[in-house]
Amino acid sequence: MRQGRIFRFLAVAVLGILLAAGQAIAKPFEVVDISGLGNVRITPTLVDFAPLGLGTGSVVVTGTSGADFNTIPGGTPGTITDVPTLPVPPFFIGPVSPFLQVPTPGARFVWDLQTVIGSAAAPCVGGEAVGASCAAGALTLTQNASSVTAGLEVRGQVTDLVDHVVLSYNGLFTANLTAPDQNSIAEILGKFFTGGFVESSWSAELTSQIPEPGSMILMGLGLGVMGIGRTITRRKRDRD
Repeated sequence: MRQGRIFRFLAVAVLGILLAAGQAIAKPFEVVDISGLGNVRITPTLVDFAPLGLGTGSVVVTGTSGADFNTIPGGTPGTITDVPTLPVPPFFIGPVSPFLQVPTPGARFVWDLQTVIGSAAAPCVGGEAVGASCAAGALTLTQNASSVTAGLEVRGQVTDLVDHVVLSYNGLFTANLTAPDQNSIAEILGKFFTGGFVESSWSAELTSQIPEPGSMILMGLGLGVMGIGRTITRRKRDRD
């Protein structure tokens, strides 16, 4: 009996080591970088991608990496849907589907927006020093020397309509606000409090992680070790 417990302990330890090794194996990422063909207008209740006021905006692919996304040439056009937002969690009215389509027309890749991730920074108060970041609703605002960087982090799924593959993704949208009336966090808060908006060019990076087959193999080996341990223990118990 004691030997059986020892073997089970060793099997669990081996499984843990194998799983850790699987996590250590580099997993390939699929990345798409996009930019707007025009500005984005941000209010407390809407992220409006140009052409403004139409419900959808126009984008262009500026870079890709990964076996699937590398099939998208630079300069490929796409379409993005405006995002209704809320000043408090869950920060948007969703899900938004489709959120992003590339290419258009004839989309192969379709991103759905399922979650807007709130900022982890403290709420903005309007007196932030250069280099400081704060939260304004779902936005993370970072005060620079002569501008403010606005970031919006999102999460959802992307579907390859050709290969019928669905992956989770994280996306980071950024806009650098440089106009004289919106280059400080205090000015941006003032616009939001009075029902105004800020507007700027923008870009985004959408990253998907593909499960590495090697890690799945290692997990299978670990489970196999545990199975062998159980079989040996059961046979020993039957003999006793």
